[in-house]
Amino acid sequence: MKVYKKIVVMLAGAVALASVVFSGCFLYSEEPYLPEFESGYYRYAVRTMKDGKKEAYLVGFTELGLEQKYLILPEEFDGIKLAGLGYVRMLNYGEEHVGSLIHNTLERLYIPFETNKDNWRPDYAGGGFSNVLIVKIYRSNFYFPCKGVVYGYNEYLNLTENKWEGVAHYNNFLANVSYMYNYEGAENEGYYWADSYDQTTIDFIPPEPKREGYTFGGWYKEAECINEWNFETDVTDMVLPFQIGNNKNKYCLDETTCLYAHWVKE
Repeated sequence: MKVYKKIVVMLAGAVALASVVFSGCFLYSEEPYLPEFESGYYRYAVRTMKDGKKEAYLVGFTELGLEQKYLILPEEFDGIKLAGLGYVRMLNYGEEHVGSLIHNTLERLYIPFETNKDNWRPDYAGGGFSNVLIVKIYRSNFYFPCKGVVYGYNEYLNLTENKWEGVAHYNNFLANVSYMYNYEGAENEGYYWADSYDQTTIDFIPPEPKREGYTFGGWYKEAECINEWNFETDVTDMVLPFQIGNNKNKYCLDETTCLYAHWVKE
């Protein structure tokens, strides 16, 4: 009997010790929140890897950022590459998606750099961009199915219509407005920026392009820079896409609006 009680006591102690060990592991295995910082319009978090490499994640907007109608997402924050929209924090049980990207004023978010599987984490907080036109204008999303025509790839996330039941819906839009560097040997086959406006004035003016030895002198309607584009009164062409042959994934635009950079030699 004494041997039996001793065995029972030993087993109970082992179970108790194991429960303490495992509970301790669970209690202390949760990842802490990443440190957050502010930069201009944005709030971002930084993760430091074991090798010292750092990644930044967009987690929100500053008060000034929440007032903006158009935003250009920076590729870096204080020298740290942006790697995603929000991030995942591991919990004892499951995970938490960190990042509040709700924005009631924003209409267009421009992403002028590539977001691929090698440098971009999944969009853990992308759903916050309800009713925002996300315009991706980097080189890998430019197609030139026709001479002189750029095909822009935009995403429209609509989370408010009941028919989508809260699931993001993506549409492609033909970018019918092209901004040209307008000098021989320019990068990106001469294309600087792309946008989509259908017979309206252009609300958003992109940042000025740069050219060594020259000062940017405005956007013009022709490559010879005779008539300057008036952003208050001039209206873009109508979007009239047509299919190229039998290829359903390639389109041209029947009419496009091209704006040409004027350069003044320094």
